[in-house]
Amino acid sequence: MAANDSPKGKLDLRLKRFAEHGGESGPALVAGKPDESYLVERIRDAEMPPGEKKVPREKLAVIERWIAQGAATLRPEPQRLAPGVDISPEERAHWSFQQVRRPSPPTFRDTGRVRTPIDAFVLAKLRERGFSFAAEADRRTLIRRASYDLTGLPPSQQELDAFLADHRATLSSG
Repeated sequence: MAANDSPKGKLDLRLKRFAEHGGESGPALVAGKPDESYLVERIRDAEMPPGEKKVPREKLAVIERWIAQGAATLRPEPQRLAPGVDISPEERAHWSFQQVRRPSPPTFRDTGRVRTPIDAFVLAKLRERGFSFAAEADRRTLIRRASYDLTGLPPSQQELDAFLADHRATLSSG
């Protein structure tokens, strides 16, 4: 929040101590007492947050439990906040803040079953856990899987016979 931005009702919820101090209507949060917390009251009355989106009942229950348990924070609150959004180094290390990169796929000597870069990544993770790819499925199994995935039903005998007889459609890396 910029220095010249004044929160509505002078209520700043960025830190626990700000919520405990409250705004024009008094404290928004009373640690250990969700029923005495103005914030909970406003959420229950669907007045907060403003707008059409409201806090679902199960999320409100989480907020109430947090307040009832003393409204503890994960780390000590800073004495002062810089203008704008404050993101800690720990939060900045989260994958969502990292620059997008294209990793090189793992390489293997026996590449017969690795047909795409995704196969290489999957095989690398499998091998880390002492596994490998399962055996290749036969054509009868493939048509059954496709039919169940697409229709929820097994293939008809005619569809099965036609697929097994059609050798143009090869599923190998060819």
